[in-house]
Amino acid sequence: MTPTPDNSEVAPRERPRFPDGRLLLLAAGGALLLLRLAALVGSVSDQVPLTGDEPIYDSVAHNLLAGLGYTYRGQPWLFKPPGWPITLAGIYAAFGEGRRIVSLFQGLFDAGTIALSAWVAWRIFRSRATAVTAFLLVALWPPFFRESRFGQTEPLYTFGLVLLLAAFVRFVQRPTSRAAFVMGVCVGLASLVRPNGIVPAFALAAGWLLLGRSSARPHARKLLAAALGLVLVLAPWTLRNAVVFHAFVPLSSGTGELFYMGTAPETDGRWIPDPMRRLTAAVVQREEQRLGRPPGPLEADRALLHAGLENWRSAPVRSLTISLKRIWRLCFASFDRSDRAWLRGSFLAALIVLYALALPAGIAGMRERGRGWPLAGVLLIAVLWTAVASTVLFTTSRFFEPVRPLLLILAADPLARLLTRRPGAPGAG
Repeated sequence: MTPTPDNSEVAPRERPRFPDGRLLLLAAGGALLLLRLAALVGSVSDQVPLTGDEPIYDSVAHNLLAGLGYTYRGQPWLFKPPGWPITLAGIYAAFGEGRRIVSLFQGLFDAGTIALSAWVAWRIFRSRATAVTAFLLVALWPPFFRESRFGQTEPLYTFGLVLLLAAFVRFVQRPTSRAAFVMGVCVGLASLVRPNGIVPAFALAAGWLLLGRSSARPHARKLLAAALGLVLVLAPWTLRNAVVFHAFVPLSSGTGELFYMGTAPETDGRWIPDPMRRLTAAVVQREEQRLGRPPGPLEADRALLHAGLENWRSAPVRSLTISLKRIWRLCFASFDRSDRAWLRGSFLAALIVLYALALPAGIAGMRERGRGWPLAGVLLIAVLWTAVASTVLFTTSRFFEPVRPLLLILAADPLARLLTRRPGAPGAG
């Protein structure tokens, strides 16, 4: 008789399972991103003509591919930094032209924004529910989908800012010189897409020093590493501008023009194409008469800056009123007046709910209590400072949407606790 084997000491084979549901969450998140990407590409048509600033970016991208350099209308261009035109030229060269292929890449930038927002929320609040909520809020935020249907800077710039935010959070939680250098590189990359990318970077650094109750001196080496990363990224563009325009321009021109647009009483500080073109042309013409020759791009921009300052000096009360209206349009009016009233009203209600959730979470971080201290407070400081700084230059909320992920991350934690009915627990960021 064959003896029966003794299996008493053989460990039972365990079924493979998802570790704490993480792989299942990743799979679900990936499926949602693919579905969103497919919906985005399917919502556009190659037959739709270019609008807004799209023809400008398209022209500069074609000039780059034709070997004409960074030029527009036959002249070296300085009004916008090169991040998006170079990216667009790369898309054209590798994958061809058309609105759909561009929207595909815009959707991929969005996917990066969504994934990084979830990662930042998890690193700050140490809550999987908060990370999932942040993922969904950013993925479903309507303006992000809207802007990705066009070939402009918003998706890439938003991704750049959230990448910068992720590098900043990584640096704060593990403050090494290497992490600081990577953070500086991210600041430079975001600024090469839009020059105001440097604004939230300084706000994050200032909030960290302020809420961390420390001076910059102990972190001097790390801050120098961050500055080195920023300088290395901006150096080629700065050198190009020095050679072409004989001036130190690390980002771009256009600040004076944007400032002047926001002070013009004729348009109530709005960007309205026809009157603004006439107004800016008149200022440049006066500068040409003063100089006795056509002004260069930097000289024209400086003249527009002085014209905007003169608007403030001549009518400060009116200029202040215009600025308050601009704050409203920047932070609360995400849809144009031409959109339907129910759409504008619904989105205004959504924004009010967003602020009602996000502001207390950020304020709690400023007061050194609540989950995510002090990073939640730093995020709120960055949002508020960016809103104030952007009001000086920009007229519509399209220019505020790239920092909206910071608010969505702040709102994600109280919303997640509300949905899961879990009280907030103290914790460090």
